[in-house]
Amino acid sequence: GCYGVTEVGGSITFQSWEDALAVQSMGAAAPGTEIRAGSETAPAEVLIRTPFMAKGYLIKGELTGIGDAEGFFHSGDLGFMRDGLLYFSGREHDLIKKGGEFVSTQQIEDLGLRNKGVTDVAAVGVPDEFWGARVVLFYVPGQGAAEAEILAEFDRLFAEGLRAVERPDKIIPVPWMPKTSIGKIVKRELVEKYTLGNGVAA
Repeated sequence: GCYGVTEVGGSITFQSWEDALAVQSMGAAAPGTEIRAGSETAPAEVLIRTPFMAKGYLIKGELTGIGDAEGFFHSGDLGFMRDGLLYFSGREHDLIKKGGEFVSTQQIEDLGLRNKGVTDVAAVGVPDEFWGARVVLFYVPGQGAAEAEILAEFDRLFAEGLRAVERPDKIIPVPWMPKTSIGKIVKRELVEKYTLGNGVAA
């Protein structure tokens, strides 16, 4: 496996056979490439500086640079470095800060979709005075699926695959998911329609 971004010339990390054994590692930086990221307990945006970086974006005939003042490209991906290897934690907007820890909505959704009783899921963070955020999981039940069985399966999946802080605080069934024309779930609509803005079912 490797990690790459088009703007920086493709792959910027490469895995050796040994690296591939390190779970979810994207490998070490390619020669001449510098990567900055966060720590395991505090993932941060992955910044990349490489001689292969694009000169910029061509917008209305003007070339707009893509690096910051130090020449680093801001990827929008979150990750951390450990033992010289890059680990990917998700996209910046996929992370919720709950109780001082980062929780990945993508990870919750990937696990939730393993539930055979549902056809779609969406995890969102809603503001909470005590925790900072609470995690709400919306799901569309499959035809003929019993709610009790669906919830029992979520319990099993999340108990096995997530830390306690990552598990959804509330699970709400919805008839369908509001989506954009390209099929992306509009999470803001779910929160507005089905919660009172604080994770409490309306």
